[in-house]
Amino acid sequence: MLDSHRFEILAGVAVAFAAYQLLRSSDNIPTVGFFGNLDSIYLILARRRKEFHEKYHSKLGPIFAFGMFKTHISVSDPDENKRILTNTDEFGKEALKDIGTGYLDGSLLALETGDEHKMHRALVQPAFGPTHLKHTAVATMDTVDELAQIWQSKLSDKPFEIDVFNTMNSIAIEVMISVLFGGNVKVLGKTADEKNSMWGNIEKSVGSVMTFRIVTPKILWGVLGISRYSKRVVDMKKRLEDSMTRMVENNDPNREGWKMNVVDRLSSALDSQKLSREQILAEMIGFFFAGQDTTANTLTFMLYELGLHPDVQQKLYNEIKDFELKDESDALRYINKFKYLDCFFKETMRFHPVVPTIGRLVVKDCSILGYPVKKGSDEKYYKNPESFNPDRWKDDQINPNAFQPFGDGPRNCIGQKMAVIEVKYAIVQLLKHFVFTNVEQQVEYKSVIVSSIKGVQVGVTPRS
Repeated sequence: MLDSHRFEILAGVAVAFAAYQLLRSSDNIPTVGFFGNLDSIYLILARRRKEFHEKYHSKLGPIFAFGMFKTHISVSDPDENKRILTNTDEFGKEALKDIGTGYLDGSLLALETGDEHKMHRALVQPAFGPTHLKHTAVATMDTVDELAQIWQSKLSDKPFEIDVFNTMNSIAIEVMISVLFGGNVKVLGKTADEKNSMWGNIEKSVGSVMTFRIVTPKILWGVLGISRYSKRVVDMKKRLEDSMTRMVENNDPNREGWKMNVVDRLSSALDSQKLSREQILAEMIGFFFAGQDTTANTLTFMLYELGLHPDVQQKLYNEIKDFELKDESDALRYINKFKYLDCFFKETMRFHPVVPTIGRLVVKDCSILGYPVKKGSDEKYYKNPESFNPDRWKDDQINPNAFQPFGDGPRNCIGQKMAVIEVKYAIVQLLKHFVFTNVEQQVEYKSVIVSSIKGVQVGVTPRS
């Protein structure tokens, strides 16, 4: 948390820069104005970035400019966003090089588009191939079966209420460490505090620092205690590096070929001097940071929507109730048979996008929606967008560019297939064991990665 005098400094500088921003030309792109810029700082610091973008797109249309310290342009047009994500001549990755400094230096998440990024991606891409996707399916089902035993021991005929995020986070961690790192970490049944004692609260420690960096100029990072040299950043980085180092040291060195996981491939790059030890640890931290809360929050909101919509839950159960994976080799083929599950997954990702915005950097003078730009959810796309309706995905009338939960182009999410397999198999197994019911609550969102401020309560009953 920032103390009061730091907020006063930030507020004073923000007002000064807001006045300056009013004098800047945005090439006639609609701008949020003075109070909108103050609103942007408040909502982003409050970790409500999704709310900010929805609010001003509703007011100003598919494109608007904002920003105190540098100009940001927010675009919601799906076809234009497709061009922005795939056209690497005009748009480069808005890398986490700056806001992730001290944590992610040298990782795929932080590298700018270019030869070094291509080399890193080519190095680890095979670790997300078919062999590892099958492993993901089996590891997910085994982990959920383990969870079922834990929950069954607590359950009677009446539902018990539980904040499901911590449990879904444990599933994501166990599967990710097993598949990507070749480890065997057991965190199911542990409280959030017990998990934080192992490697710290990544979402709170790393996520909050990155959020403050988004809305403040670098010159203030040291004053605010969020620079790479600040104690909180240094301490968290060391804690994460120690955890990643133990995983490397405990890794099986005998895997070869397509069986090699991310750690195997990074270790081989160290042996061949393609990567340094610091780069390898940063890469592992990047996967650890990106791979747990995204999956956990998607699963959390899927269970939340199942509780809200018993009819959807019953349709899903009817589709998967007879499923039994007898051969690991069938894992990828079987999951694609569940058409309604795919609709439900997409609708949850549309309704609760865990990454509400995707950044790109303008690297060449261009135009966006007819506006010249210098270098340096809408009913139009979804019918009844405020209604949760998985069936909308059956008619194939949705513009595919309006749904980009994993990004697009050469900087899309490298682990998207693994995430989809994990989430779908987790839901299949959970529905085979339990019925989920609604708990009256008000879900308030926060970001960098969208999650609920107060958690998400769901009622759980054993399936008879």
